[in-house]
Amino acid sequence: MAVISGTGIVAAVEHVSQHFSSVLSILSSKQKVSAKLKDGTNGYIIWDDKQPDVLVMTDVPQQAK
Repeated sequence: MAVISGTGIVAAVEHVSQHFSSVLSILSSKQKVSAKLKDGTNGYIIWDDKQPDVLVMTDVPQQAK
């Protein structure tokens, strides 16, 4: 399940108990977020450990523009 703000996704719920939950930040290099290009091509977005404003989309077919 996602944790969202007014500007988009910020984390994903990792563990839950009766009264608490722990989340993994989307800025974690351990987190993969599914994404879709405008043409409908699917892939995953991962963030660079050193630069939180840089992301990489992986698992995109080579024929995608």
